[in-house]
This record gives sequence, C-alpha cells and structure tokens, in this order.
Amino acid sequence: MPVLQVKPERAPVAAPVFAKPVAAVPQVPRSRASAGKAKAAFTLRLDQDRHLKLRLACAVTGTSAQQLVTRALDELLASMPELDAMASRAPERLASKG
Repeated sequence: MPVLQVKPERAPVAAPVFAKPVAAVPQVPRSRASAGKAKAAFTLRLDQDRHLKLRLACAVTGTSAQQLVTRALDELLASMPELDAMASRAPERLASKG
C-alpha cells in the first residue's frame, strides 16, 4: 500500500505593522504649463533598496510610483525658482522635449 505524504500548511503571511498611520498622498495636480501638452517618458534606474522602499511607499499610501516620483520632482523644482526663467528662454523645440 502506498504511503501518502502530507505537505505541511504554510503559515499566512502577516501584513506589515507600522508605528503610526500614514496619511494618503494627495493627487498630484497637473500644472498649467503641462496641461494639454504631450508627455515624455524616461527610465529611472534604482538600486534594490530604493526600489523596495518605493514599492512599499506605494502600498502604504495607495498611490503609484509615478505619482510619488512626480510629487518629489515637483517639490524639488519648486525649490529652484530660477528654472522657470531658464525654461522660458529655452527654444520651443527644447522646452517641448521635456
């Protein structure tokens, strides 16, 4: 008579527990300058640690990586007001390439 082998059950994976609740990240508003314009794409290369933390931030906040990165970029660009003047002097062809 053959012997049946029973595989042990796996314990369910628990959700991570965070010290305090994280507020949802607000939707990134589109600026007037980019409204209705074509979009450009680029590849962002991250080391494994940053990639893991970005994915976790997405899960915790319920937002996409694109929204989080766009928000961080908008905050950086807002801290550099001289860029607006530089962008306004750039030839249209360069300004539209992003």
